[in-house]
Amino acid sequence: GGYDAAILRKAAGASALMAAIRRYGHFAVPIDPLGSPPIGAAELTPEYHGVTEADLADVPGEALGETGGTAADAIAKRRAWYQGGLAYEFVHVSNEHERLWIRKQIETGSFMAPLSADEKKALLRRLSEVEGLERFLGLAFVNAKRFSIEGVDALVPVMDEALARAARGGVRTLVLGMGHRGRLNVLRHLLDKPADELFAEFAGERVSPDPARSGDVKYHLGFRSRRRVDDVEVTLELIPNPSHLELVDPVMMGVARALERDPEDPQQRDEGRVLPICVHGDAAFPGEGVVAETLNLALLRGYRVGGTLHIITNNQLGFTTDPIDGRSTHYASDLAKGFEVPIVHVNADDIEACIQATRLAVMDRQQFHKDFLIDLVG
Repeated sequence: GGYDAAILRKAAGASALMAAIRRYGHFAVPIDPLGSPPIGAAELTPEYHGVTEADLADVPGEALGETGGTAADAIAKRRAWYQGGLAYEFVHVSNEHERLWIRKQIETGSFMAPLSADEKKALLRRLSEVEGLERFLGLAFVNAKRFSIEGVDALVPVMDEALARAARGGVRTLVLGMGHRGRLNVLRHLLDKPADELFAEFAGERVSPDPARSGDVKYHLGFRSRRRVDDVEVTLELIPNPSHLELVDPVMMGVARALERDPEDPQQRDEGRVLPICVHGDAAFPGEGVVAETLNLALLRGYRVGGTLHIITNNQLGFTTDPIDGRSTHYASDLAKGFEVPIVHVNADDIEACIQATRLAVMDRQQFHKDFLIDLVG
């Protein structure tokens, strides 16, 4: 049946609001564990689009291509998707196929499967191990700089999940580049580095004779280990980082690219066999030019590695500086938008949301062979 002009106006407003929620919903997600309210956006209100909540209830869902309900129901659904636990930024991606694919994953909830009771218990055990190690280090090495993982403890379960998902997708090597924050915990828990070795090095008792693992400070050492995931063995390689924070990024990508080569035929590379993960600090990511230089190499034929998973361990402190004095952008991750990297911001205290973000990240990397960024806000 024909709609009158008033209903058409309301439907147009509802439609514009739906598009705005997809684009600006991330501004309304409470990603800060410290409780500062999200900045919000005027575009997320019906009034901005010339309609009211009451108007939305008047418009039948069919007018918006929905299979029932009203425009108000359609809006509520979208708010749950885009203003819920995860804050998505992907409208800056120019590849329409990828944009639509991400949108479809979000709107079908393909990566949102709730965790089973056993998975939750395993996560609790993992987080307890992570916190236990930090507490011990804090007591045992009172004055040592240890660049604690505190606040972003979720980093370890996020990496566990990335490892498991990637292994199921054919990855056999995980190459890891990271600065200091959380490094000891990742060494101990993700790479299973023996605790006694870790403590001995921390106490400065012995340094590995292997020159590839030497460095100027103990928490810069590299490490290699193997972990079984389901029925396959995955090699984990943490790149030594003997120099300045983010200088490891292009080194790590170079190592990943070399490991992708077919030993029989060096011209052939298999990007599906290696997953590079790069962990950044929230001040270093926008603050160090080498990050932008490395992001720019991501899709170049001579340098590409088939996508790096970037994680910002964002404890909102940089090293000594509040974000307001450390960067000119709203998010620590904003630089990545210039390189069309999809971004998910997540509250590091919401462990289930962190796991969901990781599932989406690995799926996107497998699908499009390009970078993806998780901003882990602690």
